[in-house]
Amino acid sequence: MSIFALKVSEDMRDVIFKSLKEEGIARFTWSYIEDGNLLSIKKQINNEGWNSLNDDQKECWKANFMLDINPDDYIVYINVPNYGKCTIAKVTEKYFWGWNRYKMDGSHCLYIDKDSIQTFNRNDEGISSNLSRRFKLQGKYWKIYLENEFFKLLDDLKNGNLSGKNATVESRLTTCINSNVKPYLSKICEELQKAHNGKHLEGLIANILKTIPNIKNVQIKSGVSDKGGDIIFEYRNELGDLLSFERNEKVAIQVKSYVETIDSTQAIKDLENIFNYDPSITTGVIMTTATQVSDNFYNELDNLKEKFQKNISIIYGSDFANWILKYGYNKFN
Repeated sequence: MSIFALKVSEDMRDVIFKSLKEEGIARFTWSYIEDGNLLSIKKQINNEGWNSLNDDQKECWKANFMLDINPDDYIVYINVPNYGKCTIAKVTEKYFWGWNRYKMDGSHCLYIDKDSIQTFNRNDEGISSNLSRRFKLQGKYWKIYLENEFFKLLDDLKNGNLSGKNATVESRLTTCINSNVKPYLSKICEELQKAHNGKHLEGLIANILKTIPNIKNVQIKSGVSDKGGDIIFEYRNELGDLLSFERNEKVAIQVKSYVETIDSTQAIKDLENIFNYDPSITTGVIMTTATQVSDNFYNELDNLKEKFQKNISIIYGSDFANWILKYGYNKFN
């Protein structure tokens, strides 16, 4: 599989885009004469030699890379349908000469899958810097070799993950972290789950909490009663300091050691128990090594928020691993 980037002149953009969308045909220029058929020119070169070509045929032969494009290859039109945009299409059949159809330049043709057509902002903040740079003009045509990043772009387009906003230095960093760091954070969750059973995980979280400024009275409650709340602590609200009065929040944490998806709602029931038992609790948090949360779990969590009108959240997967690294790793190493 190969990826070919193509440049067409500004006056051909609308024509090229219309052929893609309406006919399922990708067209390329350097084809402005009736005898510019690359297949015929190739045969003439083989039979009669290069010097048998006229100057216009030699010019048209500059597009001979079109003969190397195969079914399942991708083409990317740069600045089509307009400047700053790119259009992707997947090739379904090899090169054919389209002069009889068009009678004009743009007669080097390929059939494409119309359902594969995608148009996007080449400077989108969700596109890696390396790939975005390859969508800048580098001649009349060139190949893009960043296959993994290209297929990620196709997935992002399919799933509607691109924002359409131009990238900034900060958004490039976010994209890099999301693409390259978050998978490792999920792996850290898996390793935490293996190395810490329920009580050990509670102890780790409690010890980390004790090192964070403004947090006090950290208590491990697990096993003490059936009232819920593995860890209880208080913290001083920073807004209170800003406005010159002190406001203390009381937090209950439910710790759950899970692999992959958390679906069991026991942690939610435990939070409900502690809210009923101790009305002074202002916030409930579920912290888990699970890397995914089921829709059913989210629905029950929303029901709990609605019932008690308290701050309730879940920290899981890469966010949980990031919390461990941010507050715990440097403290214990």
